[in-house]
Amino acid sequence: MPLPMLYIRGYSGSGKTTLIAKLLSDLSKKYKIIVLKTSKKGFDVSGKDTDVLFKSGAYMVIGLSEGQMILRHRGVSNGILKKILEKEDVDLVIVEGLKEAQGPNIALSEEFIDEDTLALYTGDNYGEVLKKVIEIIEIGRIYKGLPGLDCGKCGYTCWELAKRIYNGENLECKVLKQRKELEVLVNGKPLALNPFVVKIFKGVIVAILKELKGYEGGHVVIRFEDRSKGLREEK
Repeated sequence: MPLPMLYIRGYSGSGKTTLIAKLLSDLSKKYKIIVLKTSKKGFDVSGKDTDVLFKSGAYMVIGLSEGQMILRHRGVSNGILKKILEKEDVDLVIVEGLKEAQGPNIALSEEFIDEDTLALYTGDNYGEVLKKVIEIIEIGRIYKGLPGLDCGKCGYTCWELAKRIYNGENLECKVLKQRKELEVLVNGKPLALNPFVVKIFKGVIVAILKELKGYEGGHVVIRFEDRSKGLREEK
């Protein structure tokens, strides 16, 4: 499931955590929000077992206790965060840090403004920032219903398409439209199929089914497991 992510960008001590806490106070009553805080300096786990294991060469160390989880991972990136959280059904992921990641963001100083910046938070325009964040959450709800493939068949990324639909444009996802004719899922994730592949695939399947007793056409579901790769496919 695609995850709507909002980045809070600013220098250390600029008030990022304070802003996030204020947003959570207003949004958490209605929306389910995850907050991720990143730090190049790391967090204080020195001397702990997780630290020893990580320094021993583990690619990832996860520490679990009642109500708490510690995750240490080499080479943390935006892609890794999305992989970790892709199964979570949340309205928004707020990320404090990852200044180089692309996506909707709130900047706390002009140096961090880019084409994806929703607002420059100055301390006295919180109402504007809150409105922009709520807008992102609502766009995100549309985004979560899209494949998240960024295939460009509609002319946009999935996020851009969701934003245009939210703003009232009469647009639709070409992949979702195509799925009405044929859909292939591998481990629950859709494969992008071009019109030529759809035509060939559908033609071959229908030709085989017509030779089977009892076939009447209509909605067809075929399931099988590719044991050579451990993949499950649905058509």
